[in-house]
Amino acid sequence: MYALTDPIVVAHYIQFPIEDDSWRRRTARDFSRMAGLRNVVGAVDGTFIPILNPPNSNNSFRCRKQYPALNVTCIVDSWGRILYVNPRSSGSTHDSFVLEHSTARRRINALTCPQGYALIGDKAYKNDGRLMTPLARPVTRQEKLYNKMHAKSRVIVEQVYGMIKRRFPALTSRMRYEPAKCARMVLAATVLWNYGLDKGHGVQRGRGPINNTYPMPLLLVMYALL
Repeated sequence: MYALTDPIVVAHYIQFPIEDDSWRRRTARDFSRMAGLRNVVGAVDGTFIPILNPPNSNNSFRCRKQYPALNVTCIVDSWGRILYVNPRSSGSTHDSFVLEHSTARRRINALTCPQGYALIGDKAYKNDGRLMTPLARPVTRQEKLYNKMHAKSRVIVEQVYGMIKRRFPALTSRMRYEPAKCARMVLAATVLWNYGLDKGHGVQRGRGPINNTYPMPLLLVMYALL
């Protein structure tokens, strides 16, 4: 696990090159092919990973579903690749707070490009120039169409969460470790997920079989032996 979460390994497999204009154009193009929504460079959402309640935590890890958990936030592209992950927030922390205080959000806010690139997220987030959320009360045909396009584009992040939890069942059981170690386990799972995508395993756009037998990469084997 420590080999998988080494900063060099994490930086190699989980990248969010938002400052790269060619990457932004390519990512936005791929998202637009899903439902026609333009200028999207990532879908963001949070998910709860159940853990044992840490002693003397004053229920700070208790999530809105009334069990202790980590609130894990990920940004994914249209192919299901994880671009950014924050596995360290407590379950009581709101999704929007996690994103607003993330390095990914600061980097997006710092962009000066005029194209209007943005993330998409559900109604838990604040709708602004860098993050698009669904309309609460769509009335016109155009508003209803926007919500439909938004839902079809954003569903990829929910699909990724579902597939990762099926591939790594430990993430759905109540992990019996301290929160920091649980967060490290989540990070290791996301690294393995992206590695699997690189090797042709997993699901693109939520379709296709799941292969659970891919081997550990040579780089990670070398780290494990050190």
